[in-house]
Amino acid sequence: MPQSCVAVNCTQRCSKSSGVSFHKFPADSDRRRRWIISVDRKKWSPRADDRLCGKHFLEGKCGFHINLRPEACLCAGKPSLDPDHPDFVPTVFAHKAPVKRSSVARYARATKRKIGDRTNEALPLVVPCIHEDPQSVDPGGSAETGNEDQSPLAPGTCPGDAHCDTPSGEGTCDEVPQSADPAGSAETGNEDQSPLVPGTCPGDAHCDTLSGEGACDEVASHSTPPAPQHTSTQTNLLVPVPCYICEPQFKAVQKRVQNLEAEVLRLQKDVDILKAKPAEPVVPPTKPGQETGTVPFSARQLGHLSVTFYTGLPNLPTFFFIVALLEGAQAYVPKGSTLGDVVLIVLMKLRLALLNVDLGYRFGLSETTIGKIMKVNIPVLSSQLKRFIIWPTKDDTSRTLPTLVRRRYPDCRAIIDCTECRIERPLAFGARSETYSHYKGTNTVKFLIGITPNGAVSFVSKCWGGRASDKKLIQSSGFLDKLADGDVILADRGFLIKEDVARRGARLVVPALTRGKKQLPAREAEEARQISRIRIHVERAIGRMKVYRILRDRLPVSLLRYATSVVNICAALTNMRPRLT
Repeated sequence: MPQSCVAVNCTQRCSKSSGVSFHKFPADSDRRRRWIISVDRKKWSPRADDRLCGKHFLEGKCGFHINLRPEACLCAGKPSLDPDHPDFVPTVFAHKAPVKRSSVARYARATKRKIGDRTNEALPLVVPCIHEDPQSVDPGGSAETGNEDQSPLAPGTCPGDAHCDTPSGEGTCDEVPQSADPAGSAETGNEDQSPLVPGTCPGDAHCDTLSGEGACDEVASHSTPPAPQHTSTQTNLLVPVPCYICEPQFKAVQKRVQNLEAEVLRLQKDVDILKAKPAEPVVPPTKPGQETGTVPFSARQLGHLSVTFYTGLPNLPTFFFIVALLEGAQAYVPKGSTLGDVVLIVLMKLRLALLNVDLGYRFGLSETTIGKIMKVNIPVLSSQLKRFIIWPTKDDTSRTLPTLVRRRYPDCRAIIDCTECRIERPLAFGARSETYSHYKGTNTVKFLIGITPNGAVSFVSKCWGGRASDKKLIQSSGFLDKLADGDVILADRGFLIKEDVARRGARLVVPALTRGKKQLPAREAEEARQISRIRIHVERAIGRMKVYRILRDRLPVSLLRYATSVVNICAALTNMRPRLT
């Protein structure tokens, strides 16, 4: 797809014949921001496919583009990666003052001057070095030698007094002088001379080449007449000219290599320490879900203090009493576990609201096995414990009445209230609608609880959706069928069931309503205060039931069908604790 330049008033389009290059906006955040400011488009940010043409850069343009609009110049430049270069940021735009062409030349001169300063400062190119040969000193100023044969120079060596002007960056000598001026010279008196060893320099000459190889790589293959030797010789030292472009990268790589070498040494020390340390024995897991080297939790580990925390029961004998109740029942006990472990798993789920995964880790069982334990054993445990939720006879209730209740309501049979427990939101829309409670503002289940005047739970209804009203719940729960003639029931103002209770020959006592009244009479206010003092016990009983966190936290959807069994178990276990009043 053809691209257009994003600059304002620039009509340049991308085509092969135009000869104008198009450039992406840089990825570097600071440079990208400077490009955007230079383009100067209001409320605009570049996209991935936006491009800026080369006409907005100085480098490569003709000498006449400065005074023209950007699209009037046929030449085009390109951005530079050097932050000091004028084309590091585009500067040629129709809406900006023209930029002088001399800025590019000024940058070039400054760069050249900078490189020259560095070279002169760092590199003395030729350094003379004087060598004295005490054996060849002649008072007359010269001495001749009778050297007739001389071995050719070996590869990789430099001649003693030859001037090697080859750039040392190559590290080689390309040429050896063929002859030297014999005037004023002195010849050595050596008849025989061994050929030079590779990697060395002849005679007294000191080869101080800094090229890294330390030797010349190549010399002429043919022999030359020996050069005349003076009593003092001069040798030019060759110094390599470093590359200022590659030097920063070389230093960075060198530093990285040093860091990696230090890291290797540190890791090697760690490996040596680990090899010297004796290996710990690894105990393989014996059951799915059991962590390596851990001991699974068991009912045998319970103590008198821990049993209250994990199960909510008052003591250890009560726990084993419940285990004995299930011995004849059809409880599910997985292989490798005991009935006590199964009961403990169920009670820990109700008391602490632990996840199945957590219970699996504790007992060395899989999550699937824990789920099956819950689905099978919660109804079994509920059927066995439901016998401890007793509706007492009228005589038993009268015999255990507290003093306050006996004085005010001697025929009181029960104190009732409804409570709700939050649940996880069901997936089905119908279930969501049935369980949504406007009072709690979430999905809940609701049930009716009745207690005796001394605080024991005597009635628990089935669980209903939070949408159900208190009146409908009581009418459908079977509570009214337990009432007898002359019974007194204490309840809250919200229970509009006086007619239903009266049909059974009983009486419903609720606090007086202020509807249509500015203030309650003194007698009604005192009676409401006394009812509230007695009704507080049902709130305390509900609070004791909600010691089991499963009723305080959100009941999982997987246990929603067993909600009634869960409530029955919690109510029965509450009755096993000391009396409330």
